[in-house]
Amino acid sequence: MIRKTQPLPVYFVWVGAGPQHEIYELIESDIRLMGLSDRIILIPPTPRALDYINRFDVLLLSSREDPYPLVVMEAALQEIPVVCFEDAGGAPELIEADAGFVVPYMDISAASDVIIQLILDPSLRNTMGRNARKKVLERHNTDKSVARVEAIIQKYLPLQVSEQHNQ
Repeated sequence: MIRKTQPLPVYFVWVGAGPQHEIYELIESDIRLMGLSDRIILIPPTPRALDYINRFDVLLLSSREDPYPLVVMEAALQEIPVVCFEDAGGAPELIEADAGFVVPYMDISAASDVIIQLILDPSLRNTMGRNARKKVLERHNTDKSVARVEAIIQKYLPLQVSEQHNQ
């Protein structure tokens, strides 16, 4: 049980949140009104996003829809477990049950619960992080991907050559 008198050292770092968002001022205002200015950090868009991500203990992919976000693979390669929402894109296909947690769509309480679980259990966090890295290296290996693309090209290349000879 978590004691309310001892807050966990958890911060929400939103990389890419900046004045370019229409509601940026509203977001900042809401953060202040909730008294969370010391816990929520907004980082404007930066080409150095990985410098921030590499310091995370857990990545919460809060996207409502994202086909297969690169940030998930980038975090996984750094052995950072991911929490994501089901039915919000392709991240659950990688995360499954061993590289983080997939929680019901937009269930903030469930996401918070598993983030706390990962923060309180470094062994689980490290195991899931290692699993995430392993899965990315196995499933998204550049050599294997290039070989697959080459095989597809070779499969259809003879058809194109023979069609040109027939014309």
